[in-house]
Amino acid sequence: MKKTYYIVLIMLMLQAVCIAASAKVENQYPQAILTLNDSTIITGYLRSNLHDVGSKVAISENGGSKKSSYKIADIHSLEVTYPDGQRETYIPVHTWDEHSKKTNKNPFLVTVCFSGNHIVGYRMP
Repeated sequence: MKKTYYIVLIMLMLQAVCIAASAKVENQYPQAILTLNDSTIITGYLRSNLHDVGSKVAISENGGSKKSSYKIADIHSLEVTYPDGQRETYIPVHTWDEHSKKTNKNPFLVTVCFSGNHIVGYRMP
């Protein structure tokens, strides 16, 4: 009877070790190099979803540390390296508002998808 208790105890301990080992997840945040308008360069990990960025972008020095937010208007460029190795460079662009006939105050982050002699095409993430 004692042998079965020891076997069950050992099995539970092995199962706990396996669960703890599988719980460690690698950092899934993309690496980012943020260059501000005042030439300050910040390297770290992108903590914002670029598809749903309002007026700020969050960057952290490492995957688990506290994130710092930077206004898009203060950004000169944002270079992002995704986990699959793909690199994208984003720049802020002010868009034209057709209804008010003015440029929007808050810029959007875009990437250049086409560049010709007198025309530049941008793509939003």
